[in-house]
Amino acid sequence: MNHTFRKTGSLIAALCCCAALCIGCSGKTEPQDPTNKTVAGTEPEETGVEVYSPKVPKNKIDENAPGDNITGELEKVVNYNNKLTVKLDKVIELDYAKKDDRRILIAEMTITNNTQSPIDCSELTHFSLKVDGKEEISRVRDVKAAIDARKYYTRTNSTMESFNQEITGGETLSGYVYISAPVTWTEMELVYIPYKYYSNDTVTFKIDETVLTHYDENLDQKPGQPPSKQATTAASEKASGAETTETSAASAEQTTASGESSASADDTTTTAAETTAAAEETTTTAESTEAEAEPADDGDEE
Repeated sequence: MNHTFRKTGSLIAALCCCAALCIGCSGKTEPQDPTNKTVAGTEPEETGVEVYSPKVPKNKIDENAPGDNITGELEKVVNYNNKLTVKLDKVIELDYAKKDDRRILIAEMTITNNTQSPIDCSELTHFSLKVDGKEEISRVRDVKAAIDARKYYTRTNSTMESFNQEITGGETLSGYVYISAPVTWTEMELVYIPYKYYSNDTVTFKIDETVLTHYDENLDQKPGQPPSKQATTAASEKASGAETTETSAASAEQTTASGESSASADDTTTTAAETTAAAEETTTTAESTEAEAEPADDGDEE
């Protein structure tokens, strides 16, 4: 977790100084959450997104206390104690970002706060991931996944943001959770803790290959061009290239055929001319023969 925040050390030092001053002035200390390593300020600089830091209550629930779980399904609304509803809308895999050790997924969700009071919702505190029964929180706090997700929404001209804010009473909010998933898994669950620090109840969504929507455009190429347009352009260019090749081939065949026809016509013309010349020559020869034969006939009559 520490490696995901470059300014953690300096921020902690600053916070410690402020805490020391506060203790000196008031003589009181606020209970600290040893498990909450979220630092208010900014998410990793590359994402350019400010992190909303939920307040930890003084009497937060013991993390080991039991909690109820509700299992959700893709595109089906889950009602949590009539306090809120949550729906997993889509799970996108960025195919171009797949590596030997990870796959980048984006879980788009819609949450509605049915109460009159605001509720916290932060990717860094209210979501987790279970892979083959083991909790792996770092997979929903991965810097590379955060960057790739941001690239995706920029490319698709979407204003959707990661869950990183307070949801006011009566508000419906759509957001996403970025995930650095393993290459293969037997069972993987996205875990949502609606009332983190107050209750250990969870809503879990199973993620497998059947629920994934694949996005195969390379986000490092042609920035700013919508994927649909890019795909259409690529297909058009490919079709145009194929059509040009076919047209060229057809033209070449026609040219060849035309040349052969012309050559054949020339041959035919030549042959006809030769035949005519031969006929004329034959006629001339015949006339000469007749002319030579006539004197002989005159001599016989005499």
